[in-house]
Amino acid sequence: MKNIWKELSKDKKPFVALAPMAGVTDFPFREIIAEIGKPDVMFTEFVSTEHIARVSETPLVLKFSKKQRPIIAQFFGSKPEQFEKCAQLALKLGFDGIDINMGCPDRKVLKQGAGSELIKNSELAVEIIRTVKKVVDGKIPVSVKTRIGWDEKNISKYLEILKNIVATENISAITIHGRTAKQGYSGNADWETIGKFTKELKKVNKNLIVIGNGDIKNLAQGKMLVDKYDLDGFMIGRQILKNPWVFSSGRKFSAPTIRKRLKIALKHTELFQKFYGEKASFGAMKKYYKAYLSGFEIKKDLMNAKNFEEAKKILK
Repeated sequence: MKNIWKELSKDKKPFVALAPMAGVTDFPFREIIAEIGKPDVMFTEFVSTEHIARVSETPLVLKFSKKQRPIIAQFFGSKPEQFEKCAQLALKLGFDGIDINMGCPDRKVLKQGAGSELIKNSELAVEIIRTVKKVVDGKIPVSVKTRIGWDEKNISKYLEILKNIVATENISAITIHGRTAKQGYSGNADWETIGKFTKELKKVNKNLIVIGNGDIKNLAQGKMLVDKYDLDGFMIGRQILKNPWVFSSGRKFSAPTIRKRLKIALKHTELFQKFYGEKASFGAMKKYYKAYLSGFEIKKDLMNAKNFEEAKKILK
């Protein structure tokens, strides 16, 4: 039995996590991040329980390597029986923890009664948490990622719901994104409310690990917010596509040269192509080229490239 959250909070406070992002934090990108600037803990993309329930083989979305550890599998869905199967698979594959998505505001996810919809259906959320905890039986920790409420009107009500969940279900960790579900990614993350949630949740469970999320641009800012609001760690998400080296940006860090950027972009291209094989979508690589080469003229050439071979020729 191993609780990675307790280990991180003990050894690396404040620790930093790479957020789960569909279509972004896949296997190839995590391999690159592990090489150029690794966070203390990584999450998979958020994985559909519906998808896992339908397939017989282990899907690519749940593949990981040793150098990506510690790594948490995050699932979204609304059916406890599907979460049961996912938890069994995550345990079998050797993940360091399971995270339940209670925060995604995407319409396609909400239509399934999943993600942020669970904010409005706490009974189902509790049933899902209990199902996953029963499967893992203490072997790996179970955590939750959520928001500060469905909308501004129910923030206080949702805090009370979370306090009850934290008190009764004994989850190991919770990540709080400082926006409501209605906000999506608009406006600014409300760190004052994250701080309030943290204080109240730790009153009912002093061992709870709390991670803050929202608008963090660098390590210094994240550490400052952790100290200010008495958190255990912080999570960086969308900033990774503006600065893939964000987890290396300490005092001794120097911005990578154009040569290094090109080498990494080429390595990522080859890894992406090899990993996905015939299913590899060249269009999906372009967001990474923007991340590695923003501000450089060569980015335009890569945006106009028509396939992997053309892109590799440009990079070489």
